[in-house]
Amino acid sequence: MRVTNSILLVTSLCSSLIVVTALAPNSWQKRLDKALLDVDGARNSQSRIRLIQRALQDKKFKYDVQRGFNSIRSKGFGKGHPKLIEALWPEGTIARDDLDGIQALIKTLPERFEELRSSDTSLLNVVQSTSDGLQPQIVVTNVVQKAFEERGRAVTLAQNVFRRNPKEVDILKSKRLAVIEGNNATVDIRQFDDYTAVSVDLTSYESFTLTNMGEGLAKLSSYVLGYNNDEQSSEMTAPFIMQSSKMWIKQPNNMYGVEPKDPSVQIEDRAGETYALLEFPGICTNAEVDRRKEILQEALLDQNYTIADNTMVVLQYNSPGTLPWRRKNQIGFPVKEIEVVAVGDDEENDVEAVADQTKAVMEEEESPVESTTEEEAVVESEDTPTEVSSTTEEEEESSENKTEEG
Repeated sequence: MRVTNSILLVTSLCSSLIVVTALAPNSWQKRLDKALLDVDGARNSQSRIRLIQRALQDKKFKYDVQRGFNSIRSKGFGKGHPKLIEALWPEGTIARDDLDGIQALIKTLPERFEELRSSDTSLLNVVQSTSDGLQPQIVVTNVVQKAFEERGRAVTLAQNVFRRNPKEVDILKSKRLAVIEGNNATVDIRQFDDYTAVSVDLTSYESFTLTNMGEGLAKLSSYVLGYNNDEQSSEMTAPFIMQSSKMWIKQPNNMYGVEPKDPSVQIEDRAGETYALLEFPGICTNAEVDRRKEILQEALLDQNYTIADNTMVVLQYNSPGTLPWRRKNQIGFPVKEIEVVAVGDDEENDVEAVADQTKAVMEEEESPVESTTEEEAVVESEDTPTEVSSTTEEEEESSENKTEEG
């Protein structure tokens, strides 16, 4: 099939380009990453100093710096700075991820402050509502005890505030099925297995305010850290998942059968699903989620995966104390794969059909279509008289006139 072969060819070419353009582990940019920005980049300060020295002695260091600043000189900062960024901090470096995260915060931090200013909620109210869901005595006792029992692991968990991808944390398992590159966005298609979740109902629907998220997070944390019928504690799992007016996390493996004391916390089984996920840095605000939602929907157009349910999910992987520009978030939709079958020269029609199906699901909530049941259809057909075409009537009249003349 032409379309299938074309998709495979494009995928192979993209993979080849990624391999060719990927930074080498010993590039000067990667060495500076490890020395200055990566908490796991070196064992000690002497190793970090050696990495800096090798980066500055790299022949490409001077070349890349000159290339970047020549672009600024010739085109001006407005048009030349993208080449400067690509030369000094290319994609695949921690520095570039940090720049993207800071750029996102420039938009989202004012939105967060405006949220607090325009509502009756203050930071003090947020702290109060969050602490109401916690059980401080039980939680603090269990956390301190675990820190003394596993000091090395406790240090690793504390260092997660500097990591985009946390270590020593039970992450919800998934399998990558495909990667979609489109409209300046990279979309991950992942299959999640069945799992048991700990969930709470939120006060507001699809609201990513501090108050709404903080209260749910506090209740889930209290359950995991010891506020349950067995007073058993464990480590937090990731990610925190929000959908509609519910928040949940994967139940820790060693807490199966442990019932919560808080009646608002539920234990439930969740079926595995396939999601199209778009990753983004920074903090989740209502406006930021809407922006990323639109990007994801546009990226899924003209693809062989279509949105199966227009109810979005938002996943947050990091603890509250993580550096805000290094926070890892994802927005997603449940999707299903569509087999594109091409016959002759109808490839464009097949691609357009997939796009139309995706658009139809996206517009379903805004433009509901009234459906007619089978029983109503039967009644309508019985009540509607059968029409005889005008052409048939004219032929019959003509035949009768000829007979009378004869």
